Amino acid sequence: MVAYTHIVNGKVIPFTDEEKVEWDTKMAKLKAETKAREDAEAQAKIDKENGKTKLKDLGLSEDEIKALIGEQ
Repeated sequence: MVAYTHIVNGKVIPFTDEEKVEWDTKMAKLKAETKAREDAEAQAKIDKENGKTKLKDLGLSEDEIKALIGEQ
């Protein structure tokens, strides 16, 4: 259970019902944005590896692939 409180002038004050709803809404949005970003990053890694594999299948060397995608 989430402790819906904040500190004002050194005192612990419970959230109002409105503040609880606002907090929960913001946290749900943040979780969704974080998941979307993590999913996009994971997909980008997969796509990069798939692209490298396809280039290898076309006969490019590791050095040629690195030169094309800007890796050292």
